[in-house]
Amino acid sequence: GRAVDKSGFRTRALAAGFSDAVAQSRLAILGLTGRINTLREWAALNQASVKIAAVDGASTTRLAQNFLPNASWTLVRTNDAMTLEMESGRVDVVLSNEPTLSLYRTQRGQGTLVVPTPLRAQPINFGMRLEALDLQRWMNVAIEYFRIQGSLDEIWSKYVTPA
Repeated sequence: GRAVDKSGFRTRALAAGFSDAVAQSRLAILGLTGRINTLREWAALNQASVKIAAVDGASTTRLAQNFLPNASWTLVRTNDAMTLEMESGRVDVVLSNEPTLSLYRTQRGQGTLVVPTPLRAQPINFGMRLEALDLQRWMNVAIEYFRIQGSLDEIWSKYVTPA
């Protein structure tokens, strides 16, 4: 099964308008040592001996802290600070969304990216002014058209390297 976090989306939807989901942003981890090969399931990460760095307040962090309460968390302010924790060896892995970690791996040419099981994901939507209902309807029709046509998955795969 797939767990999708919608709580943050509902809160934001009170302040802005959002399209239907374009894709699902999978939660992932990235590590530089062989230890990551033993962390392919969320249950394996939920131990005090596993050190995880993540961005404080990020939706991915808040979601993961709910099902990884026993992990040892290092919360930082930025993605750069998060990856420095991993590069310095202070943590075993970093946790974020798959696109962010894929970008790190592409730019730095290092790291093993894992999407732990069971799959956990958050919706990716286009944001717009709350009162832009015509735009929101048009976007939703376009998203559905491209989903049926098969282009959404093709575009997503082009720009987000699978784990």
